Amino acid sequence: MSKPKQVTSALAKNDTAGRHEAVFYSDDRQLLDQLSRFIAAALNAGNGAVVVATRAHQESLVQSLEASGVDVAAALKQGRYIVVDAADALSSFMANGMFDSTRFFQSFENLMLTTASAVQGKHPRVAFFGECVDLLRKQGNAEAAIQAEKLGNQLAARYAMDILCGFNGSSGRYEKRSHPENLRRAFSRLS
Repeated sequence: MSKPKQVTSALAKNDTAGRHEAVFYSDDRQLLDQLSRFIAAALNAGNGAVVVATRAHQESLVQSLEASGVDVAAALKQGRYIVVDAADALSSFMANGMFDSTRFFQSFENLMLTTASAVQGKHPRVAFFGECVDLLRKQGNAEAAIQAEKLGNQLAARYAMDILCGFNGSSGRYEKRSHPENLRRAFSRLS
């Protein structure tokens, strides 16, 4: 898939720095509260949002967004809101049991650019939520998870986008921190 030149240049890094953060949570409600605010802020501002999540989180998120007044159906129809199943996405990045960083980067970049192309205005921005890294961690593939986080950092450095990653852990506390701050230690704490 070729990248539309005007979308790529419009979404190119500008004065507004992108973020790449993580939410460490012990129950789904903690995640969904944070995620709903993150996605609602983007959609209500007329920007785009990509959600790569488990089916259960997708459904709960839609309910939460609609309850807060977000017109999810309109955003989907406009192409400003794209939802992908995290397990399906992850399986497309694995080749013979190995993580394919090129496919991962290109797929997420294309999702983000497709969403940005649907945003009206001169300076489109995309909010991106993902659970693939947490799935990799749960599968015991910490190296691939760290590699995926680094690729997310590259996307956030290249484009005007904000990334939020969700990590389910049994620590019983909720944290929000910037990436990749002590990622190995965080993964070992959540394992």
